Amino acid sequence: MVARFSSINSQTIQSLLDRYYPDRSAGTLIWFALRSPLQVVHHQMLPIDHVPPPGELFRESLPARPQQVLPVRIESTLPFDDQDRHLALSIMFAGEILDVPLLGYARATNSHPPTVCQMPLLDLLWSHIMTRKFLDPSDT
Repeated sequence: MVARFSSINSQTIQSLLDRYYPDRSAGTLIWFALRSPLQVVHHQMLPIDHVPPPGELFRESLPARPQQVLPVRIESTLPFDDQDRHLALSIMFAGEILDVPLLGYARATNSHPPTVCQMPLLDLLWSHIMTRKFLDPSDT
């Protein structure tokens, strides 16, 4: 069973960046993230109103040497039919662990494990960056 995330709220990424990197140079940070290995390290269903700090989830399960994974692939044993919860991803982001709640979550017709979801996270980040015009057009 493969489910695809069709959307992610770009304001979620922006608010997390503002929260955890208040003094950043946005273009520099984002470029570093795009050019660095980006990998899902864990995931968990979370209450909608809970935004965890970076690395809160399953720090002990982080791989020693993350490798690039595009698109992001999640092997899940969790159901996707809980209206009150969202799927959160822990990703390597600019050298930090960042738990990103996905506001557009998947519904699987058969949620019995294992369920596999795929989301082009890099494409979504890139779309968000271009929409917010963080990058100098000459850099593209």
